[in-house]
Amino acid sequence: MLFLLLVIVVLQFFEHFSFYKKLFVEKGKHEVIFSFVGLFGLMTVLITIFWGAFGREHLYIAIGAIMAWGPGDAVAAIVGKQRGKHKLQGKHIEGIKSVEGSIGMAITAFVCLLPVLLFMSALPWYVSVIFALVIAPVASLTELFTKGGWDTVTVPAVVSLILCLSMLWG
Repeated sequence: MLFLLLVIVVLQFFEHFSFYKKLFVEKGKHEVIFSFVGLFGLMTVLITIFWGAFGREHLYIAIGAIMAWGPGDAVAAIVGKQRGKHKLQGKHIEGIKSVEGSIGMAITAFVCLLPVLLFMSALPWYVSVIFALVIAPVASLTELFTKGGWDTVTVPAVVSLILCLSMLWG
C-alpha cells in the first residue's frame, strides 16, 4: 500500500510536465493513476484468492492473468502505433485501434501465458496449450472493447475467470 501511495504521489507530481504527456497517452484526466490503482487493487485480490484462499498451487492463475495482460497490452500499443495499417473503430471501441495491434496482443498473451501454465501449474501440457490458445484471443478482444483505460483491470479479471476452469483438472 505504501508503494501504491508513493506511485500516486509521484505520478500526480509529474503529470504537469511535458515529458509525462509524451511518455503516457492519457484519454482522460489521471487515467494512468486510476490504472495503477485498479491494477494494484486487482493484483491484491488475485493474490489473496489464488495464493491465499485456494493455496499456493493456484498462484499460477494470478500470475497468468497479469502476464496475459501486461506484455500483451504493451505490444498492442507499440505494434498498433508503428505498424497498424488496418484500423478498427466503432461505437464499442474507444478511439482507433488496429488489427495488427490486436493480433500482437493475442500472440504476446499466448507466448507469456503458456510458460506460466506449463511450469507453474499441475495441468497437463496439452491442457496448458489449449487454455493459452483460448485465452490469448479473448484477452485481446477484452482489451479491444474495454473503454477508459480499464483494460488494466478487465483483461486480468477475464483471464483469471477463465483460468478458474483449470482448477477442475487439479
